[in-house]
Formats: sequence, C-alpha cells, structure tokens
Amino acid sequence: MDANVLGSFYWNELRVRNIEETKTFYHKLLGWQYEALTMEEGDTPYFLCKSGGQVVAGMFEMNEQKGFTSDISPHWLGYIQVANVDACLKIAKSEKSEIYFGPFDIPEVGRIAVLQDKGGAPIGIITPCR
Repeated sequence: MDANVLGSFYWNELRVRNIEETKTFYHKLLGWQYEALTMEEGDTPYFLCKSGGQVVAGMFEMNEQKGFTSDISPHWLGYIQVANVDACLKIAKSEKSEIYFGPFDIPEVGRIAVLQDKGGAPIGIITPCR
C-alpha cells in the first residue's frame, strides 16, 4: 500500500479513554514506543506511535474538552489522502453526509476533516503538506 496515492489511507489514529493503559497494551503487543506532542497550551498530548523508530500511527485521549462525549467509544480512525479537503467536503455535504469536524489546518501536517460516509461510518480525509 502506497500512502502517497490519492484515495489511499494516509494516516491511522487511535482515539481512547485511558491513554496510559492503551499505550502499555500496544507496547506489549507490538513493541511501540511513543513521542508526545503538545498541540496547544494546556491540552492533553497527542502521541506519535513508533515501530522500529518509524512513525506508524497517532493516538490521543478523548475527552469532553475535545468534543468527545462519553457515549463515543474508543476507536481507530483512518484518514484517506485527497487532493482537496474542501472540495471533498462540498461533495459530502451535497450527499447529505454529516461533517463531524473540520476542515482545519495542522501546521506541517496538512488540512483535515472527519465526516460520516453513507453507511454511517466515520472517515477522515487529509490533504497533506508537501
């Protein structure tokens, strides 16, 4: 799988309720190491998950501050690479898709949004910085 192909999965992110317990599990299961990033002052860290020194995924703790109500279960979310997040959201809206959040820019990463597909599943889209 080539993550540089439009329409392919570009990034995977794990959203959890207990970050330390989850980090320990994946460390024991896969040998993952972690690098903490602080996005905004006072915010909980975003963790880059590394395998053999390579970044393979991201992980963060869901909380009400970030808009994650207690009824949202922990889950993996994949981000698909697109040429233009805003153009894709225009299409999604015309198809009556729910936009969960975004679009917004993450410096040195790209522009992202998360929406619901027609089957009800959440999916992220990203136009990476290059």
